[in-house]
Amino acid sequence: MAGRRQAGLSVAGIAAEAGCSYHTVRKWLRIHDLQFSETERSFASGHVPWNKGKAGYKTQYEISAEHRAAIQRARSGERSNFWRGGVASARASMARWTSEQAAKVHAQYDYTCQECKRPGGRLHAHHIVPVWRDPSMGRQIGNLITLCASCHRRVHRTPQTELAFAERFSDRLGFARDIPAPARGYKLVAHPVKVTAIRYVGIRQTYDLSVEGPWHNFVANGIVAHNSFNEWSGRYSQLEPEFYVPAPEDVRNQVGKPGSYSFETVEPELAEHTREAQEAVFAEAYRTYEDLLERGVAKEIARNVLPVAIYTQFYWTVNARSLMNFLSLRNSETAQREIRRYAEAVEELFASRMPITHAAFVANERRAP
Repeated sequence: MAGRRQAGLSVAGIAAEAGCSYHTVRKWLRIHDLQFSETERSFASGHVPWNKGKAGYKTQYEISAEHRAAIQRARSGERSNFWRGGVASARASMARWTSEQAAKVHAQYDYTCQECKRPGGRLHAHHIVPVWRDPSMGRQIGNLITLCASCHRRVHRTPQTELAFAERFSDRLGFARDIPAPARGYKLVAHPVKVTAIRYVGIRQTYDLSVEGPWHNFVANGIVAHNSFNEWSGRYSQLEPEFYVPAPEDVRNQVGKPGSYSFETVEPELAEHTREAQEAVFAEAYRTYEDLLERGVAKEIARNVLPVAIYTQFYWTVNARSLMNFLSLRNSETAQREIRRYAEAVEELFASRMPITHAAFVANERRAP
């Protein structure tokens, strides 16, 4: 493991080579003190700690030997919330069965995507002949092939792309064999566990981001799903007549099926028609909103007529882990274009203020710890 760590492999890469889970590798890296190098533990040159010169509290959470033993007793064996409890393969869903075979399939394809030929990363076991086309091949391991996450999404874009892939790779049918796979632990079944102790851990650092300028509501809602915030309230203040009208190149159509959509820019005539139609609706909606306010209707009721494209402002409080979770989901090729632009700007700020943490985030395949 030390050699793999020195070679620069990620946790996921080590897990793929070892044929075990990501969490198992993290556990043993921690046991052997291989999680972070001296450079990764250090702040950037010239960094001044935020709590320098402040006293009266502790930020380092220390677990006593007694407390650690209590945690181990509460989480060992059947008492663990990771205990599977047993699930029969015959009753597993098709998706579950495919996941169970994935390790065998990836090992025989040398953990390499058979579409783009790139090794490692997030791999999926894909049915060469779609299950909807031939259900009888749904549980045949020889019908499975290794694809990376990006190629897997592209193949599943439409039924036509799935069939085109099946025709190109029909020679691989029957390649994967039902060989014994390394033990991967247990499937998860949730059940309650006893709280062993509650302990005050002191003050924790968070980051307050002040968002200035207009941002439309569906961007704000995407952030609200992940973090705590304080938004400019339309219940108490009159909202301004500012609305998001997409630029011509941002007016797009939607192709594919749920979960695998792709978007393409429309013709200039349709783009201009879309913009004009939206502007007309926005103007009429705001006139109605003002009329209701003048007649004495409460702001929290009058605002109901306003569309989701009206701009908003808010304050956002977020810690580093939640911020990384937000970026992994919203600064992604699968995210809506408008919120991805916002997430890109947030990530630039994140990288400039916390370069070591951001580098670890990227090295960990943009997944929050």
